[in-house]
Amino acid sequence: MKYKIKGINMNFFNYIMKLINDITYPKLLDTFMSGYDYINKIDGANKTTIMSYLIDDAIMKAAANFGIDLEFHGNKTGYDYLINEELVELKTTRKKDSGFTGHKYTKDKKSPLLILIKYDYDKKGINELYAATVDMAPTVNSWNYKQGTDNSGFSTLKFDVKYFNIINVIYGNLKKNKKWCKEIPKKIESHNIYLSECDTHWKSEFDSNVKDFFSLWSKNVN
Repeated sequence: MKYKIKGINMNFFNYIMKLINDITYPKLLDTFMSGYDYINKIDGANKTTIMSYLIDDAIMKAAANFGIDLEFHGNKTGYDYLINEELVELKTTRKKDSGFTGHKYTKDKKSPLLILIKYDYDKKGINELYAATVDMAPTVNSWNYKQGTDNSGFSTLKFDVKYFNIINVIYGNLKKNKKWCKEIPKKIESHNIYLSECDTHWKSEFDSNVKDFFSLWSKNVN
């Protein structure tokens, strides 16, 4: 059975893309004197970290806008959100990556309920998106563990084609290859989503929070 979260649908992700591409991403580029040229040249891990903060922030805002019961729990081990009283983990990655990466926690501590996001971006923002939800409980060995000496390690999530039917694809497509499922992001088009006065207020509020945003980022990458 496919795991679905009430209210998290295509409109939800359209709204997220609108918030990021029209509000937070342009502000992010304005923060750096070199703008997109700087973002484009930093290493892949830091790029992913920066974009994951924008996505996290937009998910919280979109949940409030769509009346979804969501609490952000930040750097908790094995989950990011409490959604409708369920622990849910968010995994994001670039389009070019072959899987989703886990870090600093072991298998028995992971929430099996996941939101998966794969994207690409350019100077204007996120231009391709794949989004899905999945309950990992029925799967076996989807996480490929490479334990480190400190027992933190890294892990990579890829889905065997036999699990194709349990993945709830919301945005983009999923393809069966010979061994693994392949996520195919969809081109982002104009959504024409009306941002309310509340969102306009949030935009001005974001201006005053840029320093806090990068303070949090620096603590996580150093």
